[in-house]
Amino acid sequence: MELNEDTKNKIEKNWIQEMIEREALPRVMRTDTVEDFAQKHNIDPSTYYYQSRKKENQKEILKIALSLAKKGIPEVLEKLRERAEAGDIRAIEMYLKYILEMKDKFDFTSDDKELKVITSINYILPNDNNDKTNPETTSSISGS
Repeated sequence: MELNEDTKNKIEKNWIQEMIEREALPRVMRTDTVEDFAQKHNIDPSTYYYQSRKKENQKEILKIALSLAKKGIPEVLEKLRERAEAGDIRAIEMYLKYILEMKDKFDFTSDDKELKVITSINYILPNDNNDKTNPETTSSISGS
């Protein structure tokens, strides 16, 4: 029995949608290889790669991947905040940079007054001997 064109298109769209969802996952979360996927759907691996690189499919992959990533943002920010509070200079820099970027995107106010934002942070770099601090400081964050 031969399938009509409409049925063939539906089958192709089904495996393509499954491929898009698979590609949106981090590699470590994928349960099969491309070869396994291709064999399961009776396609050549080169067809899989061709479809996975098509512009419209890449847009869908990115859309799903970003949606999945958004779910973890609160937990990541919490860990970043904890590291910043513990004194991790890089975490402080990243966290405050995030806050500055959020300030630009959203209207943060407190009692109808604009929040004051730190415009720069300086930290002291150790000298070559690491037994004293270098009097020169380096600006690590700036903003408005």
